[in-house]
Amino acid sequence: MPPTLYWQPMGVGPVRALALDVLTDLDEQLETQAGTVETMGGSMQRQVWGQRRAVRIERVSISEVDTSKDAMRRALRSLEAHLLAGHSVAFAFDSAKVALHFAPSPPRQGGTTVQRGGNVLAYLGATGGLAIGDEVVVEAYTVPRTVEVAVLTAVSPAFTLSSGLTYAHTGAIAIRHPRVYPALKLREPGPILQRSGPTLLDLELDLVEDVGEVLALRGSGPALATQAAAGASLGARAHLAAVAAITAPDGRT
Repeated sequence: MPPTLYWQPMGVGPVRALALDVLTDLDEQLETQAGTVETMGGSMQRQVWGQRRAVRIERVSISEVDTSKDAMRRALRSLEAHLLAGHSVAFAFDSAKVALHFAPSPPRQGGTTVQRGGNVLAYLGATGGLAIGDEVVVEAYTVPRTVEVAVLTAVSPAFTLSSGLTYAHTGAIAIRHPRVYPALKLREPGPILQRSGPTLLDLELDLVEDVGEVLALRGSGPALATQAAAGASLGARAHLAAVAAITAPDGRT
């Protein structure tokens, strides 16, 4: 299934979905704000203050004279206005795998079973979900995060993994396909379509994860701005404060 962007225009009304025919580039990294500090006892210790996922999506050479690309171009202009207003977009490299589940209880370190809640991305309207044989990310939204990848050998009533969990995951624990990102916002305000020729446009999305919206999905469905600001819990607010400390390379947050 094609790579697809999902968004609720300005946070109101039905969700829009835009399938991209092809991607030129898709890259992600977990950005970390960390440093070495001196303890009161005089020893040096590594400390992590915040983390967030950064995702870059590119699709070059969208023709303005190819009528088969008109609908895509118009939809991307609409998405641009939505993102510039500070709203988020979800992205799935495979639209058949749009699923995000939170574990209702922490799994056992070394165990292969992860209890599962419902698919909190069902509101996007995508069909499909995680299946036996899929590679998944098991990720705890702690500081620092614990992240690992496994293969599903069973999906009901709980997820069963092909190998034991490396970490003792705590807090909000999410299970998703490795190329599904539930809430992304522009790193910096700016156009997402850049002209590369007289009749050619390039899509360049430089996005960062909105941790508040992801955590709000855990307890209250689609994450609106007010939900993200409030956070899903005291732990979520503490995590958001840490993420806010992450600084871009040019010194801006």
